Formats: sequence, structure tokens, C-alpha cells
Amino acid sequence: MTNPVNHQPPPGSDLPGTALLTDHYELTMLQASLRSGAADRRAVFEVFARHLPHGRRYGVVAGTGRLLDALERFRFGPAELEFLGRAGIVDEPTLAFLESYRFSGSI
Repeated sequence: MTNPVNHQPPPGSDLPGTALLTDHYELTMLQASLRSGAADRRAVFEVFARHLPHGRRYGVVAGTGRLLDALERFRFGPAELEFLGRAGIVDEPTLAFLESYRFSGSI
């Protein structure tokens, strides 16, 4: 059973997490970055909304606590890695990177 608050499986669970919600484009870009050495460089990202709902002049960001919790637990487990490898989405070095990936940035 997943946690209804953040849709993450409980710690130690064999249930799949959210790793496969990652866009495959991002995974192929990771693969290219690993090959070129760019993956070791510092990067800065920002989040934005492309557009607001009709009639709205501003937006409010909510749920950041859940996002931070999910980011802390974000993992590519055995089932996700097997799928990515079997489907040919990424190569073996990228699978090895994803297997030990843990977010280490600052927000």
C-alpha cells in the first residue's frame, strides 16, 4: 500500500516508487551527460508554471513539504532498473549510476 499523502511506498517496501514517472528524455539526457562528463558539473534548476488557469493573475506554490519528502526518498529500485534496461531506454553505465543515485543537492 502506498502512502496516501505522497503516493510513495513505505520504506523497505517492494512496491515501485515514482522513479518511472521520470520522462524518458531526461534519462537519455542523463546518459549523454554521463558519457560526456557533464554529469559531474554543478547545475542549477528552477521550477515555473507555463501558464496560469484562465482568469488567474497569480499562482500559489503548495505541497513543497511533500515534494521535499519525495525527493529525499527518490530511488530507482530493481524493478525500475530492470524495466529501463529491458526496454533499452538507457545503457548499463547509466543503470549503474541510477542504482546508487541519491539526491545530494540543496533547495
